[in-house]
This record gives sequence, C-alpha cells and structure tokens, in this order.
Amino acid sequence: LQLIREVVGFAAALADGATTALADSIAVADEEGDSSISNSGVIGQTATSTATSVSVGVTVQGAAEGLVAGATLVDGNTAAASTAAGITTAAGVHSVGNSGAMTLTGSATADSTKVDVTLAGVLTGVAAGASLIDSQTVSSTLIQGILTNAGDDTVTNTAAITGTATTVSDSLSVGIDIQGTLEGIGAGAVISDGTTSGVAAAYGISTAAGADTLDNNADLTITSTSTVDSTEVTVGIQGAVQGIGAGAAIMDSQTAAIASTSLLDAGGDDDTITSAGILSGTATAGADSASVGVTIQGTAEGIAAGAALTKAETTGVAETTGIAGGDAFGGALN
Repeated sequence: LQLIREVVGFAAALADGATTALADSIAVADEEGDSSISNSGVIGQTATSTATSVSVGVTVQGAAEGLVAGATLVDGNTAAASTAAGITTAAGVHSVGNSGAMTLTGSATADSTKVDVTLAGVLTGVAAGASLIDSQTVSSTLIQGILTNAGDDTVTNTAAITGTATTVSDSLSVGIDIQGTLEGIGAGAVISDGTTSGVAAAYGISTAAGADTLDNNADLTITSTSTVDSTEVTVGIQGAVQGIGAGAAIMDSQTAAIASTSLLDAGGDDDTITSAGILSGTATAGADSASVGVTIQGTAEGIAAGAALTKAETTGVAETTGIAGGDAFGGALN
C-alpha cells in the first residue's frame, strides 16, 4: 500500500510459493538385480495425497499528482502425487509368483486459489499497473499390481487384483487491475497463464523390455479416473475523466484430464502372454474449464482503448488396454 501526494511512486507485491503432497505405498519392492519373488499373503495398499494452496497478492497506489505505477505477481505451483503398488522389481532377470489377493487404491487431489489485485489512482498524472498470475495445479496417481522392469522376466499370478487410481485437480485464478485518473493517463494490463492437469494411470500386471512370459489365472479389475476443473477470470478497468484510458486482459489456460488403464502388458521384445481370468478395465476422464476476460475503459473527454485476448485449451483422454505385447509379440491366449 503506497499513498503519495506529489511524486513518482512504484510499488510491487509478490506471492510466490509451492505446495506439494506425496504418498507412496508399496508392499514388496525389490531394488536389486536378478531375483525370485513368491507371495501368498493378502496385499492391501492405499496411498492418498492432498495439496491445497491459497495465494493472494494486492498492490494499492495513490497520488494527488504525478506518476504512480504498481505491479502484483502471483506465482505458485500446487502438486499432489500418489503411488500404490503390490510387487515391483528393478531391472534384471526376475521370477515372480503371486497367489495373494491384491487391493490397491491411490488418490491425489490438488486444489489451488490464486487472487491478484492491482489498484492505482492519481488526480492528475499517470496511473499505471499490471497484474500477473502464473500457476500450475497438477495431480497424478499411479497404481501397479505387479511390475517388473527391463529384463527377461517370468510372472505367474493366481489371485485377483483390484486397482483404483483417482485424481482430482481444481484451480481458480482471479486477476483484477484497476487504474483511474481525473486528468491524465490510466493504463494497465492483467495477464493470467495457468495449467491444470490430472493424470490417473492404473496397471494390473506389466513387464518392461525383455523376453517375458506372463501367465495370469485370476480376475483383474482395474479402474482409472481423472477429473479436472479450472476457472480463470481477468478483469481490467481503466478510466480518465480527461485523457486516456487504456488496458488489456490476456489469458492463456490449459486444462487436461488423462486416464489410462492397462490390464496385461508385456512391454517390448518377444513375449508370451496367457490369461484365464476375467479382465475388466475402465478409464474415465473429465475436463471442464471456464475462461472469462473483461476489459472496461472509459473517458469523458479523450481516448479509451482496450483489448481482451483469451486462449483456452481443454483436453480429456481416456484409454483402456486389455492385453498388449511388444514389437515381436509371441502371442496371447485369454
């Protein structure tokens, strides 16, 4: 807050912060090379992460005569990530046998609110200001029943695997820029650049590169859901009783929801997959965005000019894969 009588004044406010939440829950993690793993116990893993942020920046300037200028910058990242897994291995040659039922649940929620306000006023002279918002709101969830990394692996599963991956991202950005003068120039700009995304990935049994043999004799029920909602509002108001009132409102927003479900995936190379269980996979992605840019300029005597530019991209992608092999896929029987 800066109030002056007759001088040149400048003020700025900065709100900069990062909010991150991480959650990992893995039952069996083999981080060595070649190994043999046998599990017969029931596995239940849950990972939940929630990140919430609120950022507010305000700049107020006033003068009886002269030049006043103000700027407010709100820059913040909000991220939540969760991973829940049954059995995972590092690169190498592995033999994995599982006869224990698995229930894996992962959820990540990211919620952000950004408010940016710049006010500048002068009776006679120049009032100028800018409001800037740069924000990223991201949530991601990864579910893995059985995962073996690169190498020639053999995986045998005889127990049901149920996995659910859920992500929710919600963002609200409001930028307000107001300048006014009785006689002179009132000019300002409000700019908002925001990304809101959610990625939910759920895998039943998967192996990476290598000549793998995957034998499944149980039901797999794998679900991924991603929900993303973003709202951006920019308002620029400039006015002069006598003189020039000019302003611009610029907005660039990206909103994306991605959900991916895979039941049996043997990765690259020469693979053999057999399955005698029921394979049930669901992927749901919902992306919703609203972008509003408003500029208001006025003068009783003089020039009033304004521009509002809004660019918004909204994407929703949902994909489900039942059985997938590599480039030299040996074959599958289900």
